[in-house]
Amino acid sequence: MKIHLRKRIGQLSAENEKKGKKRMSSLYLAYRPKPGSKVRYEWLGLQVFENPKTNLEKDHNKETMLLAESIRAK
Repeated sequence: MKIHLRKRIGQLSAENEKKGKKRMSSLYLAYRPKPGSKVRYEWLGLQVFENPKTNLEKDHNKETMLLAESIRAK
């Protein structure tokens, strides 16, 4: 069974963009329990910055992706 780590790109309203809020993407796993069955999704509850600019945001993305990869490997 192959398990894929995927991103759902977040959306911001124009109002929140003006306030300076950052766009975030949610991480989830997609897999098929049996060949030919429907794709199942499992949301991880982890988010990464869409376009990281500061070192803090970049470090957060790296750590979050490592955590997500370790969850996928299990």
